[in-house]
Amino acid sequence: MRLHYVSLKPNTHPSTSVDNESTEAEVSDAVTVRDQKNASESCESSMVSSNKSNGTQEKSTCYNEKMKSKRVIDFPWLLSTDGGALCSICAEYYSSHELPSDHCGTFVHKPFNDWRKSTGSTAKNNKLLKHENSDIHKLATTVKVAKGTMTKLSRSVYSMIHAQTDEERKTNLNRLADFFDAAYFLFRNEIPHTTNYRPLLELVSRLDGSNQMANFMASSPLNATYSSHFTVREVLESVSEWVTSGLIQRVMSSPAIAVMADESTDLRTRNELSICLRFLENGQAVEAFMSLQQLQSTMAVDVKESLKNFLIMNKIPLEKVVWLAFDGAANMSGKKKGVQALLREDCVPNAKYIHCRSHLLHLAAANVADKFKPLKALFSAFNSVWRFFKQSPKRHNCLLEMKKILNDPELELVQAGDTRWTSNYRAVKAVKSNLQPLVLTLQNIHSESGDLSSEAGGLLLTFQNTTSILLIYALAEILLPLYTLTLALQSKRLSLSSLPEKVNILCYCVTCVII
Repeated sequence: MRLHYVSLKPNTHPSTSVDNESTEAEVSDAVTVRDQKNASESCESSMVSSNKSNGTQEKSTCYNEKMKSKRVIDFPWLLSTDGGALCSICAEYYSSHELPSDHCGTFVHKPFNDWRKSTGSTAKNNKLLKHENSDIHKLATTVKVAKGTMTKLSRSVYSMIHAQTDEERKTNLNRLADFFDAAYFLFRNEIPHTTNYRPLLELVSRLDGSNQMANFMASSPLNATYSSHFTVREVLESVSEWVTSGLIQRVMSSPAIAVMADESTDLRTRNELSICLRFLENGQAVEAFMSLQQLQSTMAVDVKESLKNFLIMNKIPLEKVVWLAFDGAANMSGKKKGVQALLREDCVPNAKYIHCRSHLLHLAAANVADKFKPLKALFSAFNSVWRFFKQSPKRHNCLLEMKKILNDPELELVQAGDTRWTSNYRAVKAVKSNLQPLVLTLQNIHSESGDLSSEAGGLLLTFQNTTSILLIYALAEILLPLYTLTLALQSKRLSLSSLPEKVNILCYCVTCVII
């Protein structure tokens, strides 16, 4: 459409005013039509451009969602989020752990959305594969797998039993009782439990024709190490707590209690305190071992504190403690600074101290032996001959062969003690029974003129001496009633009322031997 613009000049002639007004109206209409057409064309162009942009965006979004759904199949760790996807494993792990400083955070807290770079077959052109092979993802995956394994292993025996039927629960509880019975057998017979528990369970499993124990162990979780030495140690502690608690209840109901204690040194040269309690139950005296306490030192203060802590921790009624029985060592029996004096002053004012009568008997016999030189030399010879054969398997075998030739009983030699005269009686009895093969064996070793021929010759002179032979036979008769009285004094059923009668019997027996 072409528009013709007309130049309008002022017309002062009245005859032409109507024509001029008509021309101006036509021009105005033409301008309005042009503006409307331009606006319409502009709107159409804008609409076409907007539709094209929306179509491209919708197409891109559809493509991303389609690729995301496909990638999840190959990479199950993908977690769909607004704007892309994260790695569920890394996002969980690094929420509480710090990312490496050179990592941009993609897949962790920054969504991945470049799905056109997720279709390659190598890590170079596949961002998903590159992340899966990265160190941060491997670390997070390893931790997650380890947590899953620990969760499985952390199932307790109680949770296993709780999830079972009543019949299965009863069966498995019986199997656990079997484990406790096997462990208690070792404890009761003082058999080393850490080394013999597993072989004992294996033996019981083989002898079990129903295979119930073997099936129970096979179906248990990986951490159920019922046959390990850790388990049997825990069983021992449980049994100890159970036995101790039962004894404590019996002690608390007793009208009178006696505390007995003695210190010693174990194989690892550690000071230990053995604690026993003696109490009345149904009119009878009952003696029970209670605890073995490790001592920092053997000073009276430390021993006293150990005993006091034991009594208080186990809630022993201190007002019922009427006797304290220790040995005669100064740190135990001292009238002012001894353990018995400190305890009576601190917590058991009603208690009386008594020196162990069996220990007194040993000390009395030892003092007599020290004053009689031939007897002291004889006991020294007992220990020398014991070491002579004990330290050499070859010499010990020679003695055994001599016993077989003479058809004598195979009674082993015993080391004589300084204060434990029960061992002295057994030492004398062993030498008396083996005197003939002992002398003949020493003669053979001495005649061989070996390295130990002189030592064998010295022992031979001692045991061929008339005085030594006489003392050996006399001691065998004298120490027998002494040995019997010692065992009686160590009896758990002994009471002070019956002690004079037993001492009189001892004196009568010794008198008969001397006469």
